[in-house]
Amino acid sequence: MQIKIPTIDNQNSEIINISNQKSCILVGASGAGKTRLSIYIGEQIEATYKRHLECKNEIGRLKEKLEEWENKKDDDVENNIAPYVSIKYNIFNKDRKQEVQVSLYEFINICLKSNSITQFNGTTSITAPPQSLEDIQGGTLSHPSFGTKGIDVDLLKYSEKYRTADNKENIIKDYINYNKNRIKKRIETNEEELEAFGNPIFEKVHRISAHRQLTLNQNLSPTRLEQAKPQLVNPNSGQWQKSITAIQNDFGKLIVLLYSEEAEISSEYTQKIREKKQAKTPQSALSSLIKFWNDILPHRQLTLKKLTIEVQNINDTNTYAPSEMSDGERNIFYILGQCLLAPKDSLCIIDEPELHINRSIANDFWNYIKEKRQDCAFLFITHDIDFVNANSDAQKYFIKKYQHRNKWHIENIDKKNERGLLENIKLIVLGSRKDVIFVEGGYDSLDFIIYSKVYNDYFIIPVGSCQQVKQQVNAIAQNKQFHHIKAYGIIDGDSLNNEEKQNNQTNQIYALSVAIIENIFLLEEVINKICKIENIELDKNYKDKIFNFVTEHQKSDLKKKTKHRLGSEIQAYINEKEIDSLELEKFEPKKLYKNFENELKGFIETKDLNKVLSFCQNKGLYQTILKQVLNCNDVKLKIISLLRQEDVLDCIRKHLPSIR
Repeated sequence: MQIKIPTIDNQNSEIINISNQKSCILVGASGAGKTRLSIYIGEQIEATYKRHLECKNEIGRLKEKLEEWENKKDDDVENNIAPYVSIKYNIFNKDRKQEVQVSLYEFINICLKSNSITQFNGTTSITAPPQSLEDIQGGTLSHPSFGTKGIDVDLLKYSEKYRTADNKENIIKDYINYNKNRIKKRIETNEEELEAFGNPIFEKVHRISAHRQLTLNQNLSPTRLEQAKPQLVNPNSGQWQKSITAIQNDFGKLIVLLYSEEAEISSEYTQKIREKKQAKTPQSALSSLIKFWNDILPHRQLTLKKLTIEVQNINDTNTYAPSEMSDGERNIFYILGQCLLAPKDSLCIIDEPELHINRSIANDFWNYIKEKRQDCAFLFITHDIDFVNANSDAQKYFIKKYQHRNKWHIENIDKKNERGLLENIKLIVLGSRKDVIFVEGGYDSLDFIIYSKVYNDYFIIPVGSCQQVKQQVNAIAQNKQFHHIKAYGIIDGDSLNNEEKQNNQTNQIYALSVAIIENIFLLEEVINKICKIENIELDKNYKDKIFNFVTEHQKSDLKKKTKHRLGSEIQAYINEKEIDSLELEKFEPKKLYKNFENELKGFIETKDLNKVLSFCQNKGLYQTILKQVLNCNDVKLKIISLLRQEDVLDCIRKHLPSIR
């Protein structure tokens, strides 16, 4: 199916091809209007399908009407014309001295000239304001003296011809032929429009937003399928058209629908067995979901017991409910369920398909979904170049620019644009006129979310690791193609010494003052600001809780820091020495570990919070402390909401690098 996309230059529309044989990917910079374009495509698809049905229904109705006129008898037409002919009006002439009698046709023309008739319904064409009936084609007009039905314009015209004609039979036949030809022309017009549509391959649009709330009430029960289905998949709900920034909160509805479908299918199967009828083992969406889950996540097995889903770690006999799943587990469960339950012949719009899905299973995950739903098409919206490259069979479009409202600059991505590091960067960087900051993490990480808010004058690109940040900044700096762009990098301060930080800054790579970005919310100034905004009294012992957590989990931090520092020193040593003069036995990991241990112990003993936060790399620290301080379950979601507060952003900015 071809969708015409309005362009910024108002020239020829770009064409996006969508079919259920090949998935489609929209990729581009932040602010390029990818999600808005997907919604526009959804609107066009649903509007096309709606108009397609309207044309088919109109053709059917018109053919019935044509058959009526082909079987119409002269007497029937004459009976319809007669009331129009028999009506007479007595009016004064122009001098208002003499009363004259006029037909309904003449009376209506007088009314039109005086603009006393203003209601016209169903006209095929009209000259406004009409001065006579000849200015109006088809439809009806209203006049108090002729009741509530209105006056049929065409019938009134023919009634006047009939009244004044010598051969009234010819007028009746002309009127019948006129209506038959008029209906045939309307059928032909609708058939031409229907042919232009082709055969729409999508009936509905089903959108899975990147902004999705995956918290879950554990006490969910099945209900009647006809009640559960409209809650999640309502063809008239337009749920995919919701605000781009609105959070999609339907995880509970998904679970209820899965349970309800499972219960109904199981009930029907049981009934057939009881009646001793042949019955194949039924396959519900939930059974398909469980089977695939257990294939791709063998260490986390899903089971269904008494219409209750349970998850079990294969190394543990204990089970837990879906409400206790990790972010990644809930996301996989949610997307699988949504795609398996999407309406037949739908376009499924998936915003940020890479979100919370481990790269090691991503290809199998999406290939499975596309295989299971071959009746549907998939439109993916992504920033992730790895996802673009992994889907080699997809039709890809680069969204370079967006202009409000509903205008884009898009390009069809060919194979050559997918190869090599610089080509991959070009896809997302050249679409922006801003200077670039490369950061660690992914598009679903707090790194990206925080930096996008704080450095809103820059184009933020998450590239994964610290090493990738350095490589990308260097690649931009050395390539003349990017002469108009300045590239910077921000990396965690977890395992860097002062010398490394200074060297990096010389190359436009800036290190955080804290070990990881999440620690910034535990700095005294920041956490006090948050508590003030939330009207919460900060626990006086919150620092002690931080020190206790760090002490309890210090082994993993010390091991990670030792490993990184040792690797850096060995690499620097190897670069300086010839192979035959290397003496790697001089490096002492145990001593290095002990030095770090003593360093951390000193920070804790002196209650130096800033030093501890510059040392600790454990993401569980901020989760544990903020969950207690803010009394919330989803800390990440809470932080995202706090980042909308300018006071919080100003406070955070003080502790982040000043890019220059």
